[in-house]
Amino acid sequence: TAGPRITVITPSFNQGQFIEETIRSVLLQGYPNLEYIIIDGGSTDNTVDIIKKYEPWITYWVSEKDRGQCHGINKGFARATGDIFAWLCSDDVYAPGALHRVAEKLANKKLAMLVGDSIITRGPDTLEGTLDVRHPGFAEMAYNVRTFPQPSTFWTRDLWETAGPLREDLYFVMDYDLWLRMVPRAQSVKCVEEVLSHQRTQPEQKSAKSRFGQHDFQEQRVA
Repeated sequence: TAGPRITVITPSFNQGQFIEETIRSVLLQGYPNLEYIIIDGGSTDNTVDIIKKYEPWITYWVSEKDRGQCHGINKGFARATGDIFAWLCSDDVYAPGALHRVAEKLANKKLAMLVGDSIITRGPDTLEGTLDVRHPGFAEMAYNVRTFPQPSTFWTRDLWETAGPLREDLYFVMDYDLWLRMVPRAQSVKCVEEVLSHQRTQPEQKSAKSRFGQHDFQEQRVA
């Protein structure tokens, strides 16, 4: 069997230097029942040329002005037909085999989430860096503002329909806000100690300055 359909949304805007690696990391999963949707906010760099190169393997893409990243992701999920949902930003990448692992864990589940580990890269030109193993319980999330590694978080369609969409008025914490709505409604939140993604640290990233400041990435665990 082809396994559950997994819908991955990539929101993008002027990330042409990174998006090809993002796209390839999704397509080279070799996952047979993939729905891949790219929502570009009207990039003026080489992003659209790169997307067109992979057009035969992309389910749907559009490049048009939107109201920002949250709006783009919501637009993507409004088109989604998958059983399992996730989004992958245009400078992050999936680890090899990630979607097969997700499918194994979430197949036929209802109102379920899966959270894996991630690697926060120590700069834009490497996939090595800090292991992000944040798997907080709900109380920690609510009271200590702890969150999940966003690109390693997957959930079932019915949970999005119950708890989504993203709030467009939030710029930084929209994923955290979504998890706060999803976790109490979830019948299961499964955490796996496997690296499912790499979060690229780069100067144009909107959270880079706020999240890390001038943090020097050593080999350590973000827990």
